[in-house]
Amino acid sequence: MRDNCADPARHPLPWLALAVLLAYLNAFSGSFQFDDYKVIVDNPAVHSWDAWFAELGHGIRPLLKFSYTFDWTLGLGIAGFHLTNLLIHLTNVWLVLRLCETFIPNNPLANSTRLPLCKRGRACEGAEGDFCFRATSKSPLTPLFASWATNRPSLPTPIQRGEYPATTQFMANGQSGFIEQQLLRERLRAVPLFAALLFAVHPAHTEAVTYICGRSASLMTLFYLGGLLAYAEGRTRENSFMLYMTTPLLFVLALSVKETAVTFPLALLIWELCLRKRRGAWKTAFKAQWTSWAVLLCGALYFLFNDSYLSQMERSAEFNAPQGNLATQLTAFAWLMRQWALPLWLNIDPDLPLLRDLSESLLPLVFFGSIFALMLACWRKRPWLGFALAWAILHLLPLHLFLPRLDIANERQLYLAGWPLFLALAAELALRLDARSFRIACIALLFALGSLTLLRNQVYVDEIALWEDTARKSPHKARVHNNLGYAYKLAGRTGDARREFILALRLDPKHAKARHNIDQMEKAP
Repeated sequence: MRDNCADPARHPLPWLALAVLLAYLNAFSGSFQFDDYKVIVDNPAVHSWDAWFAELGHGIRPLLKFSYTFDWTLGLGIAGFHLTNLLIHLTNVWLVLRLCETFIPNNPLANSTRLPLCKRGRACEGAEGDFCFRATSKSPLTPLFASWATNRPSLPTPIQRGEYPATTQFMANGQSGFIEQQLLRERLRAVPLFAALLFAVHPAHTEAVTYICGRSASLMTLFYLGGLLAYAEGRTRENSFMLYMTTPLLFVLALSVKETAVTFPLALLIWELCLRKRRGAWKTAFKAQWTSWAVLLCGALYFLFNDSYLSQMERSAEFNAPQGNLATQLTAFAWLMRQWALPLWLNIDPDLPLLRDLSESLLPLVFFGSIFALMLACWRKRPWLGFALAWAILHLLPLHLFLPRLDIANERQLYLAGWPLFLALAAELALRLDARSFRIACIALLFALGSLTLLRNQVYVDEIALWEDTARKSPHKARVHNNLGYAYKLAGRTGDARREFILALRLDPKHAKARHNIDQMEKAP
């Protein structure tokens, strides 16, 4: 008999912690980078608790600054910042596991006959006392979901108690049908763990974990996913406290880390509609979510009357016209999806074009249209895929359509947007592959992604390494060469620094920082 203690799906936390540790062990050698100096190192507002309290109510992102102040006053140096980032990431990995465990057994299959469970003692339909199902569905997924109905591990009970998707597996006579059903059950049980492990080691997440200022994405994600899990648990257990107190409280905390958490009520709506495909779902959803929508309204009023946020929104509104911004964000969406699917050219400062007309982004428009059509097609027949695409669209596209920004896209956006894509990938592999092939695919993917993460962490070892890597991938971006030149200057490599500053000015003659840096070098004795 197999030892259940050694089963990763039954005891996932040690395996998740091991994966995070192995993937990010070399992250502790990383230094402060890029915005870390402006936000943390050279910012006295996060160097003491008195300064943090004095800033409270005037600046933005108070809870994020609280975390920076905590690490700074702890006195562990940059190692303390890395440790906090790693603990935040591990917590998010666990939240992804719990959400995947909640999503899979609670999502009804399309085109499956759902009949009440019955108990029969007929030997032809199973051993005495076994559950049996009367099935008419031909969906290839019904065996997977039916397996959750019997002897599944400690996961949330299905929403519609007493009903389970029908399956043909239990109608099969003989031992072979039972064995096949058991194998399918084992593979499905591994899907949440595999999805969480993929999330743990994906190299695109290094910008949110290894890069200290990437904490704005990871810490916001912690409260965001925590709120979603509280909502899901509250709906399943019919717990009013979790729905109307815990969920909106976590939403408020997410907003206090990063204002992009405003999408949270829409995320709840997507979750609700994906899990409850029946008439009146919208009305039921709003009844369960009204406190979160009220928080959104209050947050919007706060942002409008807060000078820091208002000035930021005014600058964004002047940055690009609506049509040009739509074209730009469609290009950014396509680039981010490529970074998720093929993370071989990770870049902290990508050189994406600022477009002015929709005709300049025809290919990204076709790509987005295809993704949207696939989402609609899969919404019922493959709900995990439909949910994953809807979630990605929500978190990668709409927000920045209304708030344009100088940095068109960055990889830490994938941290919150990508976790359902891992769930969809794991579910599809479990469906299409036999048990042995599924295990091989899991191990191969985890090894490949983990290796890429280790390699990417090495780029953050110092500023020169980071900006040399970025200059190879964004050779025509003036800011990249200016930053590389400044890193050379700090290291005493004045010749290399001068070369990079000159190159930055050739690419952008109006680049003020590059002009200032080269003037300072010329004035130096």
